[in-house]
Amino acid sequence: MPLNDYRCRLCGYIEERFVPLAQLYEMHFHQHPAGCVGAMEIVHLSPPMVRGDLPPYESPVTGTLIQGRAARREDLKRHDCVEWESGLRADCKRKRQQESEQLDRSIDNTIDSEIAKMPTRKRELLEQGAREFDIEVTRSIA
Repeated sequence: MPLNDYRCRLCGYIEERFVPLAQLYEMHFHQHPAGCVGAMEIVHLSPPMVRGDLPPYESPVTGTLIQGRAARREDLKRHDCVEWESGLRADCKRKRQQESEQLDRSIDNTIDSEIAKMPTRKRELLEQGAREFDIEVTRSIA
């Protein structure tokens, strides 16, 4: 649906409207705030936006020739890829950071759990060895 400018024949009021192509040249009646019921006529006809097809290019994954948008969508889907969007890099970085933090917490919890299962004497020797190498021993409670 193109966006067109319409003007009232009686009062000169102008407005933009989205009108289906099938109704493009029909006269439209519009109630104005002042109560005018004059017929609206097209003043400016905006051309519809047309997006051309993509030029052929080689797939970055397989090197095969991709011709057109449909082939691009299929190639992206086949290789589990997504269209590039602004902000995608920041979202991926944030997600990797969250996954890294979750992995760190999981490792810490596993270590704490295994140390807690150790016999007391073995745990004391571990802590003593850590002090010799000037390693700070801390434990988190999950």
